[in-house]
Amino acid sequence: MRPDDTASGQRVSYGYTNQQTQVVSYPGDTLPWVPTAQQQLGGAGDTDLFISSELVTHPTDGYIYALERRGERTDGVWKMVRNETIRLTSG
Repeated sequence: MRPDDTASGQRVSYGYTNQQTQVVSYPGDTLPWVPTAQQQLGGAGDTDLFISSELVTHPTDGYIYALERRGERTDGVWKMVRNETIRLTSG
């Protein structure tokens, strides 16, 4: 992948508790890797919608990625409706 390439897919939720990674995956999640670090830059939403911008690190390629994602809940089920990762720089 070149630095200007994009790829669809993003996990909905990452958590780090007691130095353990927790990942929650929902329909529409197609990212084949789990970030080793994550920093949310901004987010917004309500009980049935979220929009998030994040920086994450890839577990093996040494790059930092920008993640843009949007999730919606319909009839109690969360689904990703917009996912985009952009490889930024080695980190």
